[in-house]
Amino acid sequence: MTAQYDNDRMPAIWRYCSPADCNDAVRKIDQKLNVTTGTLVKVPFDVERWTRVAKEAYP
Repeated sequence: MTAQYDNDRMPAIWRYCSPADCNDAVRKIDQKLNVTTGTLVKVPFDVERWTRVAKEAYP
């Protein structure tokens, strides 16, 4: 993963993080109240799926 930002993916990331989907995925990995960044990078993210969902939500 690079430090370069891809603005085209921002709607997909925003859509993924907005509903409970992201929270559920994080909690499957770590149930602690204070989740670390190490846990967050382990959360699976299907960019193609969430890009489709974002295009439907934000035409």
